[in-house]
Amino acid sequence: MTSVKFYASKSIGKYFQDEINKAFVKPELNVKCVPNGVIAIDNRVTSSFGVLTAKGKFVKESIVCHRKGKRKIIRNYHSPPLPQTYPVIDCDAVYLGDINSSAFGHHLLEGWNRAYAFLDENYRDMKFVFLNSKRLEIVPEFMMKLSQLLGIRAENFIILKETTGFRNVYIPEQGFMIKTFSTKEFGEIYTKTAENVKQEFTFDKIYVSRARLKPSQKTFGEENVQRIFEKNGYHIIYPEQLSLEEQIALMKNCKFLAGCAGTALHLSLFMPSGGTVIQIKRNKLKDCNVATQYLLTECKGQHLILIEGSIEETKTRHSWPLPQIIGVTEHLKLFFDDNGFTYSPEDIAFDEVAYEGYSKANAAIKTKPLQKIVKRLSAFLWNRQ
Repeated sequence: MTSVKFYASKSIGKYFQDEINKAFVKPELNVKCVPNGVIAIDNRVTSSFGVLTAKGKFVKESIVCHRKGKRKIIRNYHSPPLPQTYPVIDCDAVYLGDINSSAFGHHLLEGWNRAYAFLDENYRDMKFVFLNSKRLEIVPEFMMKLSQLLGIRAENFIILKETTGFRNVYIPEQGFMIKTFSTKEFGEIYTKTAENVKQEFTFDKIYVSRARLKPSQKTFGEENVQRIFEKNGYHIIYPEQLSLEEQIALMKNCKFLAGCAGTALHLSLFMPSGGTVIQIKRNKLKDCNVATQYLLTECKGQHLILIEGSIEETKTRHSWPLPQIIGVTEHLKLFFDDNGFTYSPEDIAFDEVAYEGYSKANAAIKTKPLQKIVKRLSAFLWNRQ
């Protein structure tokens, strides 16, 4: 059972608790078998997909609901008309869903959440099938690599761009949903993957930094905060500069993983049970991925510490195309003190250089023509759908 501790104001602490209270762990998962099943793309619309029976009836278990209330399925639940002819492969297949996102973090949570079926010997030698409804010409390498590291043979990992039939199609129930639920089976996917990575590192304390991301993605003030962690035994890493195997290998022996809220902390999936994740909230509004990170620690049997760290001037949401800044708030200082961190007065002093950079970035966005802001926000929101 995950233990959770807050270092936050009363209102943000209540928000953290309310979000966690909504999340839950599913006790069991089911796998649906569809004889002569068809994994179909609807050519009439983009990003529409699912599993059909041989008679063309949509199988509701193939609904992909990555986030509560946002279902990416065949439009209006109507089955696409089956082509008069389509290829049929005389073998059994496990349906993994659609390649929903080319972003690594989202694929970990939303694209790979049915892969636990491979851990059951009843399905291990079947074909594992993704549907490429968007017909991406280049499939991100990490998708192939994750399948290999889990143990799926290359010839058994298929990405379809056209409607295809199989002898039987098995549909594992989704093992994770952002902010909503997780399962022990979902956590086992990443435990097994980490076991199959041979490279070893021995850092038991790691801080994952956003400081070397491009300016539009970095968190201002983080360099000063991470220096305090580094002085207290934390190894600083920049995930975007490491190979997938290196990232996983670093997590295998990690006992304490710290960083700002975001995708990098999803690497906790590759940590062993019993570890602790330390997440710093980098925005002021009551919006962040606290429930999602809680569910990740829950399915791995880890502990979670949540810290309010934002000192931003313009209040933002967790993911928003506006600059964000953190600093040594009273809550972060209390965390340091409670956990025996050493630091100097200079270490925790207000970071004027970082704040100046943050203010300039904020002012630059505010002075852009309205239409450019609307265009940027619209593109951002569209990519989050």
